[in-house]
Amino acid sequence: MLERSEEADSFARRAEGHREIVNDKLWYNEVNSYSAFNLCNGAPLFSLSLDDGQALPDGVGCFAFQSASNLIPLYARIAEPDSARAMIEAYVVNENHFWSPYGIRSLSRASEYYNNAVLGNPSRFVDYRRITESNWQGPVWVLLSYWVFHALRHYGFREEAGELADRTVAVLANSLRRRGSFSENFHAETGEPLYAACYTSWNLLGDTLHDDLAGKSWIMDPVFSSSDHQS
Repeated sequence: MLERSEEADSFARRAEGHREIVNDKLWYNEVNSYSAFNLCNGAPLFSLSLDDGQALPDGVGCFAFQSASNLIPLYARIAEPDSARAMIEAYVVNENHFWSPYGIRSLSRASEYYNNAVLGNPSRFVDYRRITESNWQGPVWVLLSYWVFHALRHYGFREEAGELADRTVAVLANSLRRRGSFSENFHAETGEPLYAACYTSWNLLGDTLHDDLAGKSWIMDPVFSSSDHQS
């Protein structure tokens, strides 16, 4: 937009390089999902396992690390269309994982780490002086719902995007009724406002969702155009 084409080309090349690396290293084809990456053994980190690499009995740990960070490549539009749709169907719009009546859970409901405690993060192993931090191990955050909404919109899940917009506005309205303000996050099973009353910030994005769904374009479309792989 500023006609700084040389810099634009440089950033576009860097973006493409990042896309290739993320899809090469973080896409875990066996489970149809992006994942964390274990730098010690150079392998995707999606579940807990025994030392010999075998899954723990009875599926324990199967979804331990199916967390919010795995969803970011969908928002960034760097997933191939078939891969994105497989991941969305298996995990994003699945009530056993991210799909909550009040938005998008920040951790799969199927993970044994899943909880909706107000101060559920960090764990007990961390410096006790940091125990006032809020929780990304389950609660709904409007920012995450916003990212997923636009991933759904982009990859052809418009009905689900509309439902997510409805749920996001509803949970914010409920917070206003009950607390007189927005909260930083919300209980994924009840919609109850959780941490940090009088919190606005990214919650205002909830007011944009229905307009973005109705419009033919979105303000961020030009930013993602170089990585747009929608068929």
